[in-house]
Amino acid sequence: AYRRQAKTVPYDSVMVCLMRHQLLNIKQSSTHESGFVLVSVIWIAGLLAVMATAFTIGIRSYTLAGRNVIQGERAQAIADGMVMLTAYKLASEDLLGSPHVAAGVAELCQWSTSATVSVTIQDQGGLVDLNTASPPLIDRLLEGLGFAKPESEALQATIRDYRDPDYDAQTGGSEPTTYPGRKSGPKNGPFSTPEELDQIPGMTEQAFAPLARGTTVSSQQMGIDVDRAPVELRQLLGIHGAGDPEALALASPSPQRVFAIDAAAELTDGSRFTRHALIALLRQPDRPFAILGWQQRNWIDRKAPDASPSQPCLN
Repeated sequence: AYRRQAKTVPYDSVMVCLMRHQLLNIKQSSTHESGFVLVSVIWIAGLLAVMATAFTIGIRSYTLAGRNVIQGERAQAIADGMVMLTAYKLASEDLLGSPHVAAGVAELCQWSTSATVSVTIQDQGGLVDLNTASPPLIDRLLEGLGFAKPESEALQATIRDYRDPDYDAQTGGSEPTTYPGRKSGPKNGPFSTPEELDQIPGMTEQAFAPLARGTTVSSQQMGIDVDRAPVELRQLLGIHGAGDPEALALASPSPQRVFAIDAAAELTDGSRFTRHALIALLRQPDRPFAILGWQQRNWIDRKAPDASPSQPCLN
């Protein structure tokens, strides 16, 4: 009889096959895990790069902001220093002998290699005083601004009603307790600043700016010193100089007591600051002048494009 004998597999061969299978699984698993780790590393590196860029931009912005603040403070300090220096010169009468200097003419000087200053001095005696000017002078100023005769007379009456202490209207009757479209009425007191003109009914936006520049509350004169009046004001009044016959009825010599000083400092990096000061000359040994007003003003480029400083500021 035929007897079939079963074949047996050696034990070592089985173990070898199992080890090969396990190693193959480990190799495949390592390949998949390596790909996942690589993607994670790329994402983390990109996130760190974005964070570093944002941090760099933030630091640069803060640095520029700090630099702008420092340069702005420097421009302000230069403008303030130039105002004080000019006030001392006026008090020592170094500048009083030059009429054009006190007539609102800007002069450019070199403060340092990186800063220039434009200085404007305006004698208040060369402006129209809103509280004391004669009616013909105010009428002429309003007509020069484009107001017709009836409009000029009505506006001047409103100006007088605004500043006088009573409640009687110039045109008869009583002054309004409130102006149309406003919550307040006449001040019934003198003007404190020319900017109060914007509270007057009938004042147009086009007329307000030149009227504010040509008026004052500090001269206490009925007329103006024509030689010390700015060019714009002389043009509005239709006069060309002190010898003009039209100026004789308007003339009042300036006491040369109150001056407005504008110092506009500009640095080479573009930083700018304008200081406006109103000073009164006291001519006292221990107190040469008093500061009546101290304001920051918007920048106005008063120099020609090709203008260059002709002298140092500190001389």
